[in-house]
Amino acid sequence: MQKTYKVALVASVGMLCMGLAGKAFAFHDGGVAHCDGCHTMHNSSNGAINANGGTVGTGITSTLTKGSDATSTCLNCHNGSPGSYHVMTSNGTNVNSGGDFFWLTVDVPKGRGTSVGPNHGHNVIAADFGLVQDPTLTSGPSNGVVSYNADLLGCNSCHDPHGKKDNNANPLPIEASGSYGAVNPLPGVVVLGNFRLLGGVGYDGGPGGGLSFTAGDPVAVAANGGDSNALHTDYGSGMSEWCANCHSGFTAEGAGSHRHPAGNSAGADMFASVYNTYKTTGNYTGTTATAFEHLVPFERSVYDTNNDGEANALGTAANQLAAANTNGMNNNSKVMCLTCHRAHASAFDNMGRWNFANTMLIEEEANAIAAGYTLTQLYGGDDMTRFGEYQRSLCNKCHRQD
Repeated sequence: MQKTYKVALVASVGMLCMGLAGKAFAFHDGGVAHCDGCHTMHNSSNGAINANGGTVGTGITSTLTKGSDATSTCLNCHNGSPGSYHVMTSNGTNVNSGGDFFWLTVDVPKGRGTSVGPNHGHNVIAADFGLVQDPTLTSGPSNGVVSYNADLLGCNSCHDPHGKKDNNANPLPIEASGSYGAVNPLPGVVVLGNFRLLGGVGYDGGPGGGLSFTAGDPVAVAANGGDSNALHTDYGSGMSEWCANCHSGFTAEGAGSHRHPAGNSAGADMFASVYNTYKTTGNYTGTTATAFEHLVPFERSVYDTNNDGEANALGTAANQLAAANTNGMNNNSKVMCLTCHRAHASAFDNMGRWNFANTMLIEEEANAIAAGYTLTQLYGGDDMTRFGEYQRSLCNKCHRQD
């Protein structure tokens, strides 16, 4: 019996190795990463302490993480010089679509007053990196249906660190990340992981969050580094609905709700032609093929109808999701939360992609530039050379008011 068992085991391992041959796995790769990347079993490696903060095994680090808290653990890898997966730098030079948590730590002088750090984004708590709870808000803005406590906010409030596909509602194995438009070669056998490891249906918002997400992760394809018109995150659908897992009420439309329309039902309609022809203030010579503006992204009405992590596109080939897609809007395009906001933080109040309080996009940033910040830093890695000195608010990319 023992000999037979060994033969079967060797055969099984051989088949497994054959199945994995040629595959190169990233750290997360759409699902749970290797455990000791984030956790330490005994806080010891080659005789040295290997936790990066706090006291392992007590208090908030009872989960044996290598940081004092969840976000500190994430930032052990996701903090540093600008790169494809860094979300915090030492000087605000992150060029990813989500923005840079650096802006939470500094006040930025503007043409009209000063924009203070805590107003710049989601105030995630990372003790090892000097990021603290929002000093004003006790819970996330919503219509009262959802109340997520500010003292719980961390990376794991939005991202599932273990990468479960819709909270294990779909039991198929995760083959790879669903963030980069990969093609699933084995339909019904494996699936792609949630976009950016965002919590899926049923996710609890992290320890103590007490939520149960009702909207699944959005459909999108991310650029593997960088955020520009030529290389960017291309959104399909569901972003606003996913944000509403915590920010309930913000997808409501109409004057009665006092909310800008955002979501799968927020059609661009008559604004599409303005978006496609608008290039800069006073310049309406744009064409649809090159109309995409990464500072004002939108959704292309592409859905994951099979819940397998793959985008199933509607419409023409030009509407397919791709990080290099420069096509502008069509009649199916939708406005979403991230059309105007960054997901993590920005140099502007309310994590705006631009300063909503300024009339001129560039001119009124003179004080910030005098304080040592460049336009490239302020606008998330964009060189801004296509805009002139008197460029007005980018609200005008959709609303022709120039």
